[in-house]
Amino acid sequence: MKYPVRVTYHAINGTHLKLLTVEEANQKFVVINNELVEQDVRPMNEREVRQRLKYSEECLKDEEDFINNVPSTDHTKNHKRVKEYLEDISVLTEALKLYV
Repeated sequence: MKYPVRVTYHAINGTHLKLLTVEEANQKFVVINNELVEQDVRPMNEREVRQRLKYSEECLKDEEDFINNVPSTDHTKNHKRVKEYLEDISVLTEALKLYV
């Protein structure tokens, strides 16, 4: 069974929302881009999953509105954020199924 968690990678200053098994969550180190990276795994409860899902959906809408309403700007960063929000929404939607 997989559980919703926030994973922080210290070497790359990144936090990601994921669904991990207990075995995966217990790993102190993982390999990213052929480098050994320390990870910090924090579980999320149902309330946090719901709050983060709502936040991600609002942020996605804001990014899409910005892209559609400001046509003369380079939207590379915005498209990257849209992709990240879509990934978070996917993970969080799947995580909500655990609580139903």
